[in-house]
Amino acid sequence: MRHARRCSCAQRLFQHFVNSERDTPCWYHWITLPIYMCDLSCCLWRTLLPQLQLLDSDQELYKNFPLVISERWQQEVAETVYEAVNADTDKIEARKRAKNKQLGHEEDYALGKDCIMHGYMLKLGNPFLTQWQRRYFYLFPNRLEWRGEGESRQNLLTMEQIISVEETQIKDKKCILLKIKGGKQFVLQCESDPEFVQWKKELTEAFTEAQRLLRRAPKFLNKSRSAVVEISKPPLSHRNSNGL
Repeated sequence: MRHARRCSCAQRLFQHFVNSERDTPCWYHWITLPIYMCDLSCCLWRTLLPQLQLLDSDQELYKNFPLVISERWQQEVAETVYEAVNADTDKIEARKRAKNKQLGHEEDYALGKDCIMHGYMLKLGNPFLTQWQRRYFYLFPNRLEWRGEGESRQNLLTMEQIISVEETQIKDKKCILLKIKGGKQFVLQCESDPEFVQWKKELTEAFTEAQRLLRRAPKFLNKSRSAVVEISKPPLSHRNSNGL
């Protein structure tokens, strides 16, 4: 019975903490921190804010409650929570800075080249094609290059290796399917629908134009070869009447 009364008191205290409002406006960070109550088998959970201070009205609840929270303990808890919140924020900002720095470096690679389009896409990788890998891609008229984060080596897929550019769907996501010679497949997923439309359009046009040029290439080579053969023959004026 005594334990039940204490738990009920703890619940009322918890409810007061949740419903209490501060005069100073601040951002609410939803971080749960366990406060193990002295001489109780239960624990309270509450959302703590930086620079937490108990008011006189709060102290009234402690008259018949066997717990004393010192100002030093309050300050330590507040600083701990504040540092925890800032640590998460610092990590997010550090990732953003690294991403922006890398993005600027990736964009520099395309400067001064005949790059049609470049940006991030997800590539279905590993031997079993079950894991999406985020890579930065560059589309050129005759090839598709990509590089992973922290990688210095460029990967390359030429338009001559591609058989077709198609649209497919994997787990309700529109993807670009590149069928490659040898029965292999290359699956790409864009991060948004507008990017998907643009990448598919540019890849299809680049592939179509490359195939058109490749079909013309053998004829051009044959013409060049025949011209070389004709030039290598001795002129007719140097031949005698017997054809020697």
